[in-house]
Amino acid sequence: MIGFWLNKGGTTPKKTPSVWARSGIRPNSFWGQAIKERIAAQVTSIRHWKVLNTSYDTAENTPATWFVDPPYQGECGRLYKYRTIDYKALGTWCQSRVGQVLVCEQDGASWLPFQPFHTIKATPGARGKSYSKEVLWTNESSLILLPTG
Repeated sequence: MIGFWLNKGGTTPKKTPSVWARSGIRPNSFWGQAIKERIAAQVTSIRHWKVLNTSYDTAENTPATWFVDPPYQGECGRLYKYRTIDYKALGTWCQSRVGQVLVCEQDGASWLPFQPFHTIKATPGARGKSYSKEVLWTNESSLILLPTG
């Protein structure tokens, strides 16, 4: 868990802080005293969590909040180490979950009927793009999604 706090958005836990973490711009956003205290205060709420290091399709379909954030589909996902995904199968799996389901993707993904969610600051890429247009699919009809620009 600490490894993911050291480098947010990474696909694997890290042993050293990211450039953003070392910059000190947002000192309470990365691993440190404030995060330790926050987790300690939440232990009773998260003690039951389970982390499975296995394929998503082996997870038992029990009532839960399912947060699904796979490698982006298409060009935006080309740099992920593990990116060979059957998105049609993943979409079917997501729609079959019991409980609240939230699926994140990049604008342009077509494997679920995604809705605009938020435009966020990103690390500038080779093409100079310094933002990411995130989209969301949820099975919760009461969740209101507001498009952002």
